[in-house]
Amino acid sequence: MHPGGWSITSRSDTEVIQVLRGAARITDADGTVHLLRPGTVHVFPLGWSGRWDIDETIRKVYVTVEGL
Repeated sequence: MHPGGWSITSRSDTEVIQVLRGAARITDADGTVHLLRPGTVHVFPLGWSGRWDIDETIRKVYVTVEGL
């Protein structure tokens, strides 16, 4: 994922990621900010809304599951 930002309104799946390299910020709809750095594991639950902001190109491993 390359530098930039975008909003997501209500995920239709659950996604689990592990960041391998780079840096990003995730902001939940309630304003909570999560910093993603190498080694970070983060779960985006079904229905999650918020914003991605990529500071440095990131490489991640991810799994998405419908309906969880």
